[in-house]
Amino acid sequence: MVLGLGHSYTALAISLQTFVDQTVNDYQYYYRGNLLPSTALLFGTSGISANTSLDTHINHSWQSHRTTVLNKTLDPFNMLGGAKIFIPFYFLFSFTDSLYESETTHAISLWGNHAARIIILGGPQQAVFTHFLGSQRPEQGDSHWHLFKGKRAVSGHAFYGAAPLLSLAQNSDTPWVRYTFYTLSTLPGVARLNQNKHYFSQVLAGWGIAYLSSKTVQQTAKKEISYALVPENHSLLFSARLKF
Repeated sequence: MVLGLGHSYTALAISLQTFVDQTVNDYQYYYRGNLLPSTALLFGTSGISANTSLDTHINHSWQSHRTTVLNKTLDPFNMLGGAKIFIPFYFLFSFTDSLYESETTHAISLWGNHAARIIILGGPQQAVFTHFLGSQRPEQGDSHWHLFKGKRAVSGHAFYGAAPLLSLAQNSDTPWVRYTFYTLSTLPGVARLNQNKHYFSQVLAGWGIAYLSSKTVQQTAKKEISYALVPENHSLLFSARLKF
């Protein structure tokens, strides 16, 4: 039993180091400018919507067509976007593969790993830009960017709610399942628009940061090696997985 625990701790230590290395690679890939054109397009589109009458028109049109069915459909996604308590679980789930090797634990581990990395990469961006650009909720004022004079320019619900769903999408090999989860990933942000808590530009920016972060994780995960040390009777089984 002691030997097994020792092996588990070793496997966890290796997995933790791998996770750190992956996160560093994510930051390097992103901030080397690989996604600079996409980021510029995201904030350019968001900025046009925020600083013209487009946000107001979209808001008024949406609110005038709200229905009870729509509210009930979107409410669970609103709760998902606000449930930051789930974030530690993404991190913990990413290490399940180190404790027990199976197809199920590998799938859970991969999902948790990618969701956690999306948040680690995109979370600081969401926090910085939402305060830097400045903006108000629909119930408070307009969506125009007034630097450092608001903190609603990038929807946190749209970002945090999209992360686990984008992770599910990018780890699916079945096209219709993948695109279903991509579609679902937009709904936490849409739920905020529906509740009149955010303008369209704010929802777009939050989801966009999550999407670009997920694309970064997807790119850096295309070729990576994961290691595991697993107790096997009275010996130590070493395994390595190379993903292309």
